[in-house]
Amino acid sequence: MKNLKYLDFGIQTLSLGAAAWFLIEAIGDTQAIGVIFLIQLILGIWQLLSSALTLTFSRNRFKRLHFDISVVYLVILFVLSIAQFHSGYLFGVFLIVPPWLLAIYYYVLTWLEVFPRYSRRSSFLPHINF
Repeated sequence: MKNLKYLDFGIQTLSLGAAAWFLIEAIGDTQAIGVIFLIQLILGIWQLLSSALTLTFSRNRFKRLHFDISVVYLVILFVLSIAQFHSGYLFGVFLIVPPWLLAIYYYVLTWLEVFPRYSRRSSFLPHINF
C-alpha cells in the first residue's frame, strides 16, 4: 500500500502532463481536444479506483470527500444523459469543469501524501533548524 501512492502519483503526473501538452497543441486543432477528453476519462477512472482502494485501507477524510463528490457527479451525469440533456453550453461546462477540479484536488491530495509538508523535528539540537 505504501508503494501504491508513488505509482498513483506517477500515473497522475504523466496524465496531467499529457493533458497539458495536448491542451497546448489543441490550439486550432479539434482532434487534440478528443485526446484530452480521453485522458480525462482515463484519469477520472484511475482516481476513482485509487480513491476507493485507499478508503478500504485508511480513513482519509479528504479522499472520502473526493470519492463522495465523484459519485454524486457521476450520478448527476447519468441522470442528465438519460434525460437527454446533452446539448448546449451548460452541459459542456458541466462535462469539463467539475472533472478537472476533482482531478486537480485529488492530485494535490496525492502530492501532499507523497511529499509531506513538514517532517517530525528531532530532539537533536532543537534550537537549530536544519
